[in-house]
Amino acid sequence: MARKALGSAPSDPKDTATKGYVDTEDTASRDRANHTGTQLASTISDLSKTSVGLSNVDNTSDATKNSATATLTNKNLSSSTNTFPDFYPVGTQYVNLTNSANPSTYLPGQSASTWTADSGTVTVAKAASGTFATAGATGGAETHTLTTAEMPSHSHVINRVMVGAAGSGRPLPTDNPPDNTSSTQPTGSGDPHNNLQPYKVKYVWNRTA
Repeated sequence: MARKALGSAPSDPKDTATKGYVDTEDTASRDRANHTGTQLASTISDLSKTSVGLSNVDNTSDATKNSATATLTNKNLSSSTNTFPDFYPVGTQYVNLTNSANPSTYLPGQSASTWTADSGTVTVAKAASGTFATAGATGGAETHTLTTAEMPSHSHVINRVMVGAAGSGRPLPTDNPPDNTSSTQPTGSGDPHNNLQPYKVKYVWNRTA
């Protein structure tokens, strides 16, 4: 009896080709399921990124993938071989509580950037008007000495009395005050006073280039 060609099931279940056909198709099916064997990709239907759950992956090779958009596995990152997005654009302020080093020495992608340190200032959010209306403006002082104009309005009471044998200790008549003037004794030191809000000292850097 002539052997049936593979790929077309024998019509006679008892045909000796039946076993060979079934065995061959079973092996091919297992190979396809396990992605082994000599099955060509072109013979697998609907072989696409979407069908294997990779619809969000681009078609570039791994060597040209941007590190910021690709999922990396077992790949070392370095500024010389990967492109980093600029997480710290010019104008960024970076704050660190313990590290005094320039951020360009340890922040990713910042080796060629320029950072300057802030010293002795606090940050205030920009306002629409008034003292804080201009971004980058500076002002204020750690201590301050009050001027006469800054002192609150106040008065002093002076009680004058008569002196001499005839009127010692008696108040001066209000209808005939003496021509001379009197003054109180000065008090206070005039030293600058503390002008600080509650604070916590940190290392502050500003990227300038």
